[in-house]
Amino acid sequence: MAEASVEFLLQNLKDLLLYNAHLILDVKEQVNSLYNNLDLFKSLLKDASKIRYKNDFLKTTMNQIRDVVYEAEDIIDRFVSESAARKARGSMEKALNIFDHTKMLRRVGKEIESISAEVKRIHDDKKEYVVRALQQEEEGHAGSRKKREAPIVEEDNVVGFKDEAEKVIKLLTGESEELEVISIVGMPGLGSMIFICTSSKIPTSQADNSRNNNAMDVE
Repeated sequence: MAEASVEFLLQNLKDLLLYNAHLILDVKEQVNSLYNNLDLFKSLLKDASKIRYKNDFLKTTMNQIRDVVYEAEDIIDRFVSESAARKARGSMEKALNIFDHTKMLRRVGKEIESISAEVKRIHDDKKEYVVRALQQEEEGHAGSRKKREAPIVEEDNVVGFKDEAEKVIKLLTGESEELEVISIVGMPGLGSMIFICTSSKIPTSQADNSRNNNAMDVE
């Protein structure tokens, strides 16, 4: 929405310059510089739209953009009117008012340059804010992802399972003519799974001998 508003304002200014190109030749360089600086706001607002909490920022930025665009239009309108009036005068009258015209050109040129500098200042300030805000949000997302990652626990570093695991291994590898069920009771989660993994480290030959006799059940 903000980008569309800026596009509309810039299009109005562009039309003003296009339809009066023959009247603004004397300040064409300053006007083009102003328009190019105003055009920078489009990319700025595109980046700003990626910020999560941006309503106040966009509102303030749009107000500032609107103010400078309207001010630029007002100056150019006045210059176009004065240039059109001068063009309608006769050669003698133009010659008599040459100093006034030169003074007017100098004044308008300075006003446009002043607005262009203000536009550049606003853009640079807002750009710095947008870059910083996007970096902070990216760091926040990275921190959230890190917190959500499941901890990786090495089986060899688990304390308190060794003795119990050895007991289970003896039961699993022991020879028995009857089917035996070994239940591991505990809260579902990391601990019981690591205990099972630790207890399952049985030499292949032993596991083959006891596979048909014993079974392990996790509850």
